[in-house]
Amino acid sequence: MRRHFLLALTFAQDEDLAANIRYRMRRVHLHRGGPAEAGGRRVTTPRTLITRSPAAPSRP
Repeated sequence: MRRHFLLALTFAQDEDLAANIRYRMRRVHLHRGGPAEAGGRRVTTPRTLITRSPAAPSRP
């Protein structure tokens, strides 16, 4: 994915488009757990917490 964004940056004609691409690169990085890599731990996503929660009420 990163390679695609870097390629798009090389073809970006104006600064607004380049800024948009860099923004999306950061969003993907954060989505994939970028901050957790720095601390050496894995971040659990909200979806995982919801599906594995033992206190969640059961549906009829």
